[in-house]
Amino acid sequence: SFDKHRKVRDALITAVSSSSESSSSYRVVAGGMFGVETWKEDTKSRGPHRTLSCDIAKPATDSVLDELAINDILNESVTHVYEENSILLVVCGPKSEGCDGFNQLHSNTDYSEVQFLYSCDGLVGDLADSMYACELELTNTLKLATEKNKIRTIVVDSSMGYPMGQIIFTLFGLFTNRISMLEDVMTVIAMAPDKSDAHWRRILINQFRKEIFVNEPAFRGQVVFRDSQDFEIELNIASEDAWFVTNFNNIISNLELRTGLASEIQNVNGGQKIVSPDYEFSQNFLASDYDQVHNLAQWTAQVPLEQQTIFQLEDNNEDKKVSSAKLSADMVKSATEEALTLIPGGTQIDNFTNLGEGCLFVALWTGGRVIVLWDGTDHVDINITTNAVNESVAEKFKNKFLSVIPSMTVVLQDIQPRGVGRVVNLLKDTKLGTPHWA
Repeated sequence: SFDKHRKVRDALITAVSSSSESSSSYRVVAGGMFGVETWKEDTKSRGPHRTLSCDIAKPATDSVLDELAINDILNESVTHVYEENSILLVVCGPKSEGCDGFNQLHSNTDYSEVQFLYSCDGLVGDLADSMYACELELTNTLKLATEKNKIRTIVVDSSMGYPMGQIIFTLFGLFTNRISMLEDVMTVIAMAPDKSDAHWRRILINQFRKEIFVNEPAFRGQVVFRDSQDFEIELNIASEDAWFVTNFNNIISNLELRTGLASEIQNVNGGQKIVSPDYEFSQNFLASDYDQVHNLAQWTAQVPLEQQTIFQLEDNNEDKKVSSAKLSADMVKSATEEALTLIPGGTQIDNFTNLGEGCLFVALWTGGRVIVLWDGTDHVDINITTNAVNESVAEKFKNKFLSVIPSMTVVLQDIQPRGVGRVVNLLKDTKLGTPHWA
């Protein structure tokens, strides 16, 4: 039915001898009905549609996500955070198992110094004693390594295990270590070629942003690279670099060109805003400092003619299995008929019960109309439009309706004006005269 909206709109505009250039419209989607045969087609035509080419995912090429591509991701990530007279620290697994980043970063980097921190032997699970002993050992190692230069970038190698991740977070979380070992602007990088490791590595990097970096600028970016065989690798970067977003985009763009992989940015987070309680603005601006000519012209030109109110109702009975009466088309019709007794002279109801599992009731009268939709389960939408001067009718209608089905309650209510002159304000608001900002 969504494809018919535009045709109905155009027909109404033509009927009043107007044109699309001098009219405006908007669509309100407030509910639906179970069992409608065209629901699949309606889903495709409902809501905004992506039409720009930049919104279309780039197809992956035929390249394979191999060791070469992983090395490219590592190199590109490190290149954008290079700084002279600083240390690049690569945290690896046990020395006996090797370190994937060793050969790649040992000589292939502009950093003045590359340090490799190997995991302690004997780390099993979260054994407290062995982890504490390892933390002390690594602390002493890093103190010696950072006597001349401090650490600018930390790379979490794919060989590093979960217990080692806990240890380095605790180690660098200590304020004294943070001051003595790390640069003022830090970056932490972690890749996860194995999906089973992706979750905790993602959390580790995000904890650096939240607990160690804390204040702005502090960022965390999460991107996934995929090849044509749907193999993927996740890259997480946390950084205090004020140019993080620009560098993050450059890393992704360059890697797509170098590797042919398709990328998907899944998350970008910032840090806490720095609040200065005693800060005073050098200059304050009032509404009178701005040009209000066009705004005031729109305000005076609008003519509210009607008020549209949408109520969304749901059964508030916590135990629906023991509900005294199951909602039905007859109950909804009875409630609608009772509510329409408020309309002087009464009105006829047109009902549609063959659309799906629910039903639709429509009533028209001079100066108003109402559409009641039951979805077939426990949800009812009331869409009522009245003359702008009769703004209380909608509230009274809703109360009358609920008097017949007291188990229902209002879960959402929307009110908007309808009229001409680009109306955006209710009639009661326009009666206030000149707005305070004019």
